[in-house]
Amino acid sequence: ARGGLQLGIAAGSRGSGLWRLDNGQARHFTTVQIRALTQSQDGTLWIGTFGGGLNSFRDGSFSRYTSKQGLLSDNIFHIEDDGSGSLWLGTTRGLSRVPKKDLEDLSAGKINSISSVNYGTEDGLRNPQCASGSASCEAVVTADGRLVTAWRSSILKDRNEHSKRHGCIL
Repeated sequence: ARGGLQLGIAAGSRGSGLWRLDNGQARHFTTVQIRALTQSQDGTLWIGTFGGGLNSFRDGSFSRYTSKQGLLSDNIFHIEDDGSGSLWLGTTRGLSRVPKKDLEDLSAGKINSISSVNYGTEDGLRNPQCASGSASCEAVVTADGRLVTAWRSSILKDRNEHSKRHGCIL
Protein backbone atom coordinates (compact mmCIF):
# COMPACT_ATOMS: atom_id res chain seq x y z
CA ALA A 1 0.00 0.00 0.00
CA ARG A 2 1.20 3.51 -0.75
CA GLY A 3 2.53 5.57 2.11
CA GLY A 4 1.66 3.09 4.84
CA LEU A 5 3.22 -0.18 5.86
CA GLN A 6 4.55 -1.34 2.52
CA LEU A 7 5.13 -5.02 1.84
CA GLY A 8 4.51 -6.05 5.41
CA ILE A 9 2.02 -7.12 8.01
CA ALA A 10 1.05 -4.86 10.90
CA ALA A 11 -0.03 -6.35 14.21
CA GLY A 12 -1.22 -4.59 17.31
CA SER A 13 -1.43 -5.90 20.83
CA ARG A 14 -2.92 -4.78 24.11
CA GLY A 15 0.32 -5.07 26.00
CA SER A 16 3.23 -4.62 23.63
CA GLY A 17 2.10 -2.11 21.04
CA LEU A 18 2.46 -2.10 17.27
CA TRP A 19 4.66 -4.49 15.33
CA ARG A 20 5.51 -4.83 11.65
CA LEU A 21 6.67 -8.02 9.96
CA ASP A 22 8.65 -7.65 6.72
CA ASN A 23 10.37 -10.56 5.03
CA GLY A 24 10.53 -12.48 8.29
CA GLN A 25 11.95 -9.56 10.29
CA ALA A 26 9.89 -8.15 13.16
CA ARG A 27 10.14 -4.44 13.97
CA HIS A 28 8.61 -2.91 17.10
CA PHE A 29 7.10 0.59 16.59
CA THR A 30 5.26 1.61 19.76
CA THR A 31 4.31 0.36 23.19
CA VAL A 32 0.85 1.99 23.37
CA GLN A 33 -2.09 -0.32 24.00
CA ILE A 34 -3.54 -1.05 20.55
CA ARG A 35 -7.30 -1.64 20.35
CA ALA A 36 -8.03 -1.22 16.61
CA LEU A 37 -6.18 -1.21 13.28
CA THR A 38 -7.37 -0.41 9.78
CA GLN A 39 -5.65 0.71 6.60
CA SER A 40 -7.12 3.26 4.19
CA GLN A 41 -6.91 2.94 0.41
CA ASP A 42 -4.11 5.54 0.39
CA GLY A 43 -2.00 3.30 2.62
CA THR A 44 -2.45 5.19 5.89
CA LEU A 45 -2.53 2.83 8.85
CA TRP A 46 -5.04 4.06 11.47
CA ILE A 47 -4.42 2.91 15.02
CA GLY A 48 -6.98 3.09 17.82
CA THR A 49 -5.46 3.06 21.30
CA PHE A 50 -6.51 2.83 24.91
CA GLY A 51 -5.73 6.23 26.38
CA GLY A 52 -3.59 7.47 23.49
CA GLY A 53 -6.30 8.56 21.05
CA LEU A 54 -6.08 7.90 17.33
CA ASN A 55 -2.70 7.45 15.68
CA SER A 56 -1.79 7.27 12.02
CA PHE A 57 1.27 5.93 10.25
CA ARG A 58 2.04 7.23 6.76
CA ASP A 59 5.21 7.80 4.76
CA GLY A 60 7.35 6.51 7.61
CA SER A 61 6.02 8.78 10.35
CA PHE A 62 3.37 8.74 13.05
CA SER A 63 0.76 11.38 13.91
CA ARG A 64 -1.35 11.41 17.05
CA TYR A 65 -4.84 12.88 17.55
CA THR A 66 -6.49 13.21 20.96
CA SER A 67 -9.58 14.54 22.71
CA LYS A 68 -7.68 17.80 23.32
CA GLN A 69 -7.82 18.29 19.54
CA GLY A 70 -11.50 17.40 19.21
CA LEU A 71 -11.83 13.62 19.32
CA LEU A 72 -14.76 12.33 21.35
CA SER A 73 -12.51 10.07 23.43
CA ASP A 74 -8.90 8.91 23.72
CA ASN A 75 -10.11 5.30 24.04
CA ILE A 76 -10.80 4.00 20.54
CA PHE A 77 -11.88 0.39 20.12
CA HIS A 78 -13.12 0.30 16.52
CA ILE A 79 -12.21 2.16 13.30
CA GLU A 80 -14.01 2.02 9.95
CA ASP A 81 -13.03 3.99 6.85
CA ASP A 82 -16.29 4.74 5.01
CA GLY A 83 -14.57 5.33 1.67
CA SER A 84 -16.19 8.77 1.50
CA GLY A 85 -13.57 10.75 3.36
CA SER A 86 -14.38 9.93 6.98
CA LEU A 87 -13.36 7.54 9.70
CA TRP A 88 -16.00 6.17 12.06
CA LEU A 89 -14.63 5.60 15.55
CA GLY A 90 -16.18 3.41 18.23
CA THR A 91 -15.09 4.84 21.58
CA THR A 92 -15.84 4.56 25.28
CA ARG A 93 -18.05 7.67 24.93
CA GLY A 94 -20.01 6.83 21.77
CA LEU A 95 -19.66 6.74 18.01
CA SER A 96 -17.85 9.49 16.12
CA ARG A 97 -17.47 10.41 12.45
CA VAL A 98 -14.18 12.21 11.82
CA PRO A 99 -13.24 13.77 8.45
CA LYS A 100 -9.85 12.45 7.31
CA LYS A 101 -9.17 15.88 5.76
CA ASP A 102 -9.32 17.41 9.26
CA LEU A 103 -6.80 14.85 10.49
CA GLU A 104 -4.48 15.58 7.57
CA ASP A 105 -4.84 19.34 8.03
CA LEU A 106 -4.20 19.05 11.76
CA SER A 107 -1.00 17.09 11.11
CA ALA A 108 0.09 19.73 8.57
CA GLY A 109 -0.56 22.54 11.06
CA LYS A 110 -3.34 24.07 8.94
CA ILE A 111 -5.98 23.76 11.68
CA ASN A 112 -5.94 23.42 15.48
CA SER A 113 -8.90 21.13 16.06
CA ILE A 114 -10.94 18.35 14.49
CA SER A 115 -14.61 18.82 13.60
CA SER A 116 -16.24 15.48 14.34
CA VAL A 117 -19.89 14.47 14.48
CA ASN A 118 -20.55 12.48 17.64
CA TYR A 119 -23.40 10.14 18.50
CA GLY A 120 -24.43 9.12 22.02
CA THR A 121 -27.46 8.37 24.15
CA GLU A 122 -29.16 11.59 23.00
CA ASP A 123 -29.10 10.14 19.46
CA GLY A 124 -30.71 6.85 20.40
CA LEU A 125 -27.78 4.77 21.60
CA ARG A 126 -28.82 2.88 24.72
CA ASN A 127 -25.24 2.87 25.93
CA PRO A 128 -22.41 4.78 24.26
CA GLN A 129 -19.74 2.39 25.56
CA CYS A 130 -17.80 0.50 22.89
CA ALA A 131 -15.60 -1.75 25.01
CA SER A 132 -12.80 -4.01 23.88
CA GLY A 133 -14.02 -7.45 22.94
CA SER A 134 -17.60 -6.32 22.69
CA ALA A 135 -19.36 -7.60 19.60
CA SER A 136 -21.83 -4.77 20.09
CA CYS A 137 -19.53 -2.22 18.48
CA GLU A 138 -18.45 -4.12 15.40
CA ALA A 139 -19.15 -2.43 12.07
CA VAL A 140 -18.58 -2.86 8.37
CA VAL A 141 -18.82 -0.61 5.34
CA THR A 142 -20.86 -2.22 2.58
CA ALA A 143 -19.88 -2.16 -1.11
CA ASP A 144 -22.30 0.74 -1.68
CA GLY A 145 -20.66 2.79 1.10
CA ARG A 146 -23.17 2.30 3.95
CA LEU A 147 -21.90 1.86 7.50
CA VAL A 148 -23.73 -1.04 9.13
CA THR A 149 -23.28 -1.89 12.79
CA ALA A 150 -25.01 -3.40 15.77
CA TRP A 151 -24.49 -1.09 18.72
CA ARG A 152 -26.06 -2.60 21.83
CA SER A 153 -29.42 -3.00 20.06
CA SER A 154 -29.68 0.73 19.41
CA ILE A 155 -31.18 2.72 16.58
CA LEU A 156 -29.40 5.92 15.64
CA LYS A 157 -31.51 8.99 15.01
CA ASP A 158 -30.06 10.68 11.92
CA ARG A 159 -28.75 14.14 12.74
CA ASN A 160 -27.04 15.08 9.51
CA GLU A 161 -27.10 14.60 5.77
CA HIS A 162 -24.00 12.36 5.81
CA SER A 163 -25.66 9.63 7.85
CA LYS A 164 -28.81 9.86 5.74
CA ARG A 165 -26.82 9.72 2.51
CA HIS A 166 -24.80 6.73 3.65
CA GLY A 167 -27.69 4.94 5.31
CA CYS A 168 -26.11 4.40 8.69
CA ILE A 169 -27.86 1.59 10.49
CA LEU A 170 -27.03 1.44 14.17
